[in-house]
Amino acid sequence: MSELPGGWITATLGDVAESILGGGTPSKNVAGNFSGDIPFMTVKDMKTSRPSDTQDKITNEALLSSSSNLIPAGTPIVCTRMGLGKIVVADFHTAINQDLKAIFLNQDVIHRDYFEYWYRSIAKELVAMGTGTTVKGITLKQLKSIELPVPALNEQIYIASKLEDLLAQIGSIKSRIDELPSLIKRFRQSVFAAAVSGRLTAEWRLSNLEQAIELDELCDVPKTRRGVPDTVKFPEILDELEIPNTWVWAPAAKLLKKGILLDLKDGNHGANHPKTSEFSAEGLPFITAANVSRLGSIDYLNAPKISGDALARLRVGFSEPGDVIFTHKGTVGRVAINTKECVLTPQTTYYRTNKKILSNEYLWIFLQSDRFQIQTNEIKSQTTRDFIPITAQYELFHLIPPIQEQLEIAKRVEFLFTISNELEIRIDNALKLLNKLPHSTLSKAFQGHLSADWRTANPSLVSGDNSASSLLSKSKGQTLTRAQSINGTEKISKQAKGLPMAKGIIKISAALEAAGKPLSGQELLEAAGYPSDSGIDSLESFFLDIRESLEEGAIIKLPRDEDSQDWFAISK
Repeated sequence: MSELPGGWITATLGDVAESILGGGTPSKNVAGNFSGDIPFMTVKDMKTSRPSDTQDKITNEALLSSSSNLIPAGTPIVCTRMGLGKIVVADFHTAINQDLKAIFLNQDVIHRDYFEYWYRSIAKELVAMGTGTTVKGITLKQLKSIELPVPALNEQIYIASKLEDLLAQIGSIKSRIDELPSLIKRFRQSVFAAAVSGRLTAEWRLSNLEQAIELDELCDVPKTRRGVPDTVKFPEILDELEIPNTWVWAPAAKLLKKGILLDLKDGNHGANHPKTSEFSAEGLPFITAANVSRLGSIDYLNAPKISGDALARLRVGFSEPGDVIFTHKGTVGRVAINTKECVLTPQTTYYRTNKKILSNEYLWIFLQSDRFQIQTNEIKSQTTRDFIPITAQYELFHLIPPIQEQLEIAKRVEFLFTISNELEIRIDNALKLLNKLPHSTLSKAFQGHLSADWRTANPSLVSGDNSASSLLSKSKGQTLTRAQSINGTEKISKQAKGLPMAKGIIKISAALEAAGKPLSGQELLEAAGYPSDSGIDSLESFFLDIRESLEEGAIIKLPRDEDSQDWFAISK
């Protein structure tokens, strides 16, 4: 532990806890154990620092017949197995399972909120302490031996309040920054929409008059791939979309027949498709949909590689630099411009353009626009999986402006995307810093930096009888006195815990003495005068009495019987 400010001391968790109580799980073989109304907390309920409820509920009988304990509301509960580093405080009484421990703090020495923040700050250290082959855990001895910095109680209260404010501010800023990536995504979509509607270049067209492409005047190419249709019906979903009068709609089939698209093809299907065992560390990148990023780049480095006989067996799908890659299966709609020779899988299609008439950069924009996506969405809605086969791609309509306007559109989109990309990088860097800030703030707090000015301004609140060392010394003396006195004249009473004895209820030790023999938990509940349908508050009073009596040595817990019940007896 780093050097502490004057007046601070180092203590162990065992020093500042009056007791640490574990739990257990009622038998799931007993019908009805999990059909009650008593909250039963496990690691799965610790997703937030202030859980509002538990997924499981148990009965009074299940609680009494198991090693679980009912923990009072407001008590810190930590994971010692499976979720190391987690700590929660519930505002309701709850039973706990064997993976959790309830820490009953000495409130004269340690402030609960201060303790909770400190415990969160050492989460990584707790994980590192864990041992176990499949599930990591720490022992009670390890938990008690963990050291923590302890300032005066008044300073703890100030630190906890300061941390609450600072962490809330960090959280608020992070929430606002977290919204920015979705705003950037919407901005990019609006840029695509403006680009393919003509709005982005509306003013440019006024001073740059061009003629529309006359597709019917272009000669047909001698040959196209098999399956390209001669005619395609114009889809109704595009009927009402307005376009500039120099732009034309055309299906991919017609663009292929007129030589505007030089080729459109996916990868090898069937027997020619490489087997997993045929991929190697070197060779031609084999591009899957997963290798095409949302932002339009291709991950050649991590793509599978293919060479040798497996490569020689392939017949189609060889993509050239400049091809526009479209993912059409599994993840549909990602688009990138290829920069290296590669081969495609059946998940990806390349579009090879005649750049004198159709810019590949403009096509990259169009394939990501709403005017193309409404067509692909229509196809996907008619299938049980995301898939746009080549035959369907032949029938998708493309919006073609004159070539100079295509180039102008591409230039303007590139400019706007450069700005958004730079902004995204800054946001990403800001988020990385913000994600580190809570931990660094906690570290500063427990090194004394956050409260340095407060200590200087309030010397009387951190010295003398108010000092941490004085409070801890007094507490240790009181704890020793309690341990030496079986009658426990200074013990923590139920009245002090807000759980008074009900009329007709007697002490656990008195009930065992009167019985003259060991009793099971269920029998002891009845012998002490608790009703069989006791509510959570009454059960908490019962368990608190058992815990205190065990700590004082007034009673002992016997080995569990064949039915897994706890038995109790008077100490000899």
